[in-house]
Amino acid sequence: MSEKLFKGIVSGYNHQGMGVVRVEDAVYFVPGALSGEEIAFAAISVPVQGKKPGQGRLKEIFNPSSSRIQPACPFNKCALSRPILDGDFMPVTSRFSCAWFHSSSHIIASC
Repeated sequence: MSEKLFKGIVSGYNHQGMGVVRVEDAVYFVPGALSGEEIAFAAISVPVQGKKPGQGRLKEIFNPSSSRIQPACPFNKCALSRPILDGDFMPVTSRFSCAWFHSSSHIIASC
């Protein structure tokens, strides 16, 4: 069975930082979606009108936010690979630090 995809524009964030998308009078929370982005997402859970929002899984970003920045770690394995918004504090930014993290975490990779 194929999953149902929805398309919408992220209007803001919930208290956990997930993107809020309104589709067909329903509200979905989508992790990884940034405000203003037009996205496609799969519904993980069904919303209950006026009581509980649905959960979504980000599938595609049609127009990325200007606040979206590429992760510093190309291996997507360390703290440097989390999505970063303009103005976020990023404690470790050097390639040396990323390589140290990978070697100390027994991840066979270098940046």
